Amino acid sequence: MGLGTFKLTETSPLTAKPHETHPKYTKARLTWIPEESVAVATVEYGDLLTIDKMDERGINEAFNEDSRHEVLFQCDERVKSVSKGDFVQIEKRGIYYVDSAQPLVLNLVPTTKQNNRKI
Repeated sequence: MGLGTFKLTETSPLTAKPHETHPKYTKARLTWIPEESVAVATVEYGDLLTIDKMDERGINEAFNEDSRHEVLFQCDERVKSVSKGDFVQIEKRGIYYVDSAQPLVLNLVPTTKQNNRKI
C-alpha cells in the first residue's frame, strides 16, 4: 500500500505533489479506490438477545431478529486471491473471515478490542 503525504497544487483537475510532512500533522486525509476494484459483501452480526437476563419474558420476545447486517465494500483487486477459510484485514474496520470466495463474502470476526458499536 502506498502511503504518504501530498500537497494539492490544483483542484481541477486534482493535482498533488509529494510533501515532507508527517501524516500525524496533516489536516485532511484522502482514501481512494482503484478503477479495478472488486465488490465485496461484508457481514456483521450483532447481539442475538435484546436483554441481559432471561426473566418472565419468553425467548421470542428477547430474540433480536435484526442481528445480521450486510454492507457492500469496494476493495482492491488483490482481494480476488483469497480462498475460503482465509482471514483478511480491512483497514480501519477489522479482521474478516472469508466465508465464500465466489461471490466474495467476508464475516467480521468479533474481538474484545473493537468498540461495541450498535449496528
